Order: sequence, then structure tokens, then C-alpha cells
Amino acid sequence: MSQHVAAVVLAGGRGSRLGGDKVAARVGGRTLLARALAAAAAVAGELVVVAAPGQVLTAHDTPAPLRVVRDPEAYAGPLPGIVAGLDAVRAPVALLLPCDHPFLRPTLLRALLACLDGAPVVLPRYDGRAQPLPSAA
Repeated sequence: MSQHVAAVVLAGGRGSRLGGDKVAARVGGRTLLARALAAAAAVAGELVVVAAPGQVLTAHDTPAPLRVVRDPEAYAGPLPGIVAGLDAVRAPVALLLPCDHPFLRPTLLRALLACLDGAPVVLPRYDGRAQPLPSAA
């Protein structure tokens, strides 16, 4: 775990493709949010969860301090949540993570951080399109 790295986990989406509350959805007996936080806590000393206004989150045990900030505009897409999360972090480096990637691994997060190497941002691409989550800044 690195104290100079924060992880911003976006959790405020509707979960319409999942048919309901995506942070409470379970894979392998654990919620999607708990899985994302576990991966993030393995590499980041600061954890920030961005939730929708009024969204209820269940308690999570993490080895790093956890703060919850509210998305300034409910269900407006990831950009307002990204901005709110980045505004809340104290660390100089941040990982931006979705809460709905159940197989996110610390190995991938470490690779994103390694790719920064002086760059202002690491934004993965797939099939020629930028993929903002997960990314590093």
C-alpha cells in the first residue's frame, strides 16, 4: 500500500445494466464495491468512494482510511464523479476505478501506476477508444 496513491472508486451509477444497485450486487459472496475497495486498498493508502446523492452504502472493512463524497449531480455519467473524487483526494497520484469490475486486480493497478512514469495521466484504450476506468493520474 502506498501513501502517495489515492484510489477513487465511482459507485454512483444506476446499475441499470445489472438490474439494480450495483454496489450491493454480489460476485463470489462479496459485493462489487467491497471487491473494488479490496483491490484498491492493496495499492493505495487513501480510498475515496463517490456515491450518488442519497445513495446508501454498506460498511466496508479496509486497511486504508475510507471517505465517501457525493456526486454533485445524480446519474450524469462518470465525469462529475471523477471530478468530485479527484477534488477530494490528498495524495499526489490517483487511480480512477469503477465499482462494477468484479475482477479488478492489484496487479493491473500497479501496472497503471508504473505506466505514469512522469506522464500526467494513463488512459487505457480498447478497440481505438479511450477507456477512462480504470485509469491513473
